[in-house]
Amino acid sequence: MPSHRRSFMKKVAIGASAGISGITAGCLGDNDDTELQVGIVDPLTEPVSLFGIDEIADTAGENMGAEYELTVNAAEGSPQVINQLSAGELQIGNVAYASFPRSVAQEAVPGGITGIVSEARDAHPDYKPWEILTLEDSDISEPEDLEGSDFGVNAVGTGVHAICELGLREFGLNPDEDIDWVEIEFPAIGSALRDGRIDAGIFVPVFSHAEVAEGGVELVFDSTDVWDEQYDFTFLAARNEFLDDNSDTVEYFLEDYTNLLEYIYDPDNRDDVVSLASDEFDVPEELLDMYYLTEEDFYRPQDGRLDIPRLQEVIDRLYESELIEDNINVEDNATNEYLP
Repeated sequence: MPSHRRSFMKKVAIGASAGISGITAGCLGDNDDTELQVGIVDPLTEPVSLFGIDEIADTAGENMGAEYELTVNAAEGSPQVINQLSAGELQIGNVAYASFPRSVAQEAVPGGITGIVSEARDAHPDYKPWEILTLEDSDISEPEDLEGSDFGVNAVGTGVHAICELGLREFGLNPDEDIDWVEIEFPAIGSALRDGRIDAGIFVPVFSHAEVAEGGVELVFDSTDVWDEQYDFTFLAARNEFLDDNSDTVEYFLEDYTNLLEYIYDPDNRDDVVSLASDEFDVPEELLDMYYLTEEDFYRPQDGRLDIPRLQEVIDRLYESELIEDNINVEDNATNEYLP
């Protein structure tokens, strides 16, 4: 079993007191070809963050420390990850379904990037979607009532914002004229809603469950009203220049990643994983136990495979809806060939 080491380099908040730091695993000397710098955005959505937990890494990371060294860094959003990929600070990084085609079309990363593994899918019929919530005592009882509202979103122009825009269009509203967008970090959307600073907002599962548990909120619509089939909302992409010269390293990493998925989704391991994740990310264990790695969470394909034809359909719709300026051929820019 490989020997792991951990160092803490950067903290990014999940909630008021929750976060993930940079994680370094494995000791290999000075061979840069075996050093993987991986950038993520949301530790609770992206399972690779769990490699920061010794007990999990020692079990799932069979190649880690022997074939490659891993550093995971949390960023504020996919655009920051793209910038780090462009600068060569990362070899692999998180991209969302909306930032991915933009970065490919604009050649934001020298040599380009290729999607290599799914992290989470949205709009699965049996799993938790993105949810737009309002207060129970608000004047909003159906989506059409959002006209004239202050709407909380993490950032305008993101994939999350695209869900909101497309949903509003589905219900006959003009997102540019009928809505006042308020940019708020995910952890603060709930308090902004309760303080009256916004009338509605979009919630990732962890915060949706927290608000529902506190009470006084209700659902306006969710991403299944926008997308009729599941799709890869977030996935990891690698710099092509790195892939060309280090395919074996990427294959070793993805073998460990799929081992990780198998481990954390084993029902016999869930209690331990929830407890360890609670300690690692400083999130109440009771909250994680409500949803984490269950059907109340995002769906994650345990083989890690990207649904490339479906992703093409989703990106086509973004282009046709003028939410991205340029379309791309997903098949030319994503692959499952490095997965076991």
